[in-house]
Amino acid sequence: MRRVYPILALLMPLNGCAFLVATSGKDVGALATRDEVQHDFGTPVVSGSVEGQPYDEFRTHRKISERWKSIYYSMGYVVTLGFGEVIWLPNELYRATRRSIVGQTVRFVYDEAGNVKSVRLDGEAIPNAPRPR
Repeated sequence: MRRVYPILALLMPLNGCAFLVATSGKDVGALATRDEVQHDFGTPVVSGSVEGQPYDEFRTHRKISERWKSIYYSMGYVVTLGFGEVIWLPNELYRATRRSIVGQTVRFVYDEAGNVKSVRLDGEAIPNAPRPR
């Protein structure tokens, strides 16, 4: 048991760091209209329409907040007693660094009125975006 204490002492300050990295950055769920999106991201790289739904795609190097991961990390911290942080933190740091250097594609799909209907980050749907006001 004495060997466990030094390991716990090293891991305890790390608890929550992966959560902080994942949830930091630009919250795209706060953008509600096409005007707000274009004001924040600038001119779209690609604009078009798929199945009658207009969309804008942007290429960005900024960190995009992944707030939906908070529930997964919270459950994981409890189940693993915080030891999951050893894997999650390097993974989140790698993803954030890679997306900042290489860039990422953010697609906003709008309804007929120009309100944001859905958001995709590198092809994956962002849950709960946009959030109702």
